[in-house]
Amino acid sequence: MEDQSTNAVVPDLVLLPLDDEFVAFSEMAQSIVGLNAGAAAIVQSLQAGRTSSDIVRSLSSEAAAEANQAQEWLDSVLHVLGAGGMLAGKSARRHALPEPIDEDEGPKNLPRDMPALTPFEPAFARRYRLLDTCALIRFQERAQV
Repeated sequence: MEDQSTNAVVPDLVLLPLDDEFVAFSEMAQSIVGLNAGAAAIVQSLQAGRTSSDIVRSLSSEAAAEANQAQEWLDSVLHVLGAGGMLAGKSARRHALPEPIDEDEGPKNLPRDMPALTPFEPAFARRYRLLDTCALIRFQERAQV
């Protein structure tokens, strides 16, 4: 029987081109992963909801790779995405919070009255690039931009 499984990625996964490669970023997973163009094409297929067997078949015909080589490529991408917490429903890292800092061992220079991080819906977003790093900054109000 043919494999019809899909490996859904987290819904907020964004692919950003960076020179000849790509960066996959997920705010939900709090993870960023570098990908080559071939891996990014596989991620785009996953985002489109294509089945594993369809992706392998496509890779075999387009990249002139044997089916077992195409399966290895897909497995490698799935492993990287899974390790980064970017596969939906398969990640323990997603939404994971850092361990609390022990008062005696934590940084001493943090202000005691610093408010806790509260989620918000961004009204504006801007991308900034510095050397080889590209960052997406989200703002709640126009004045922050």
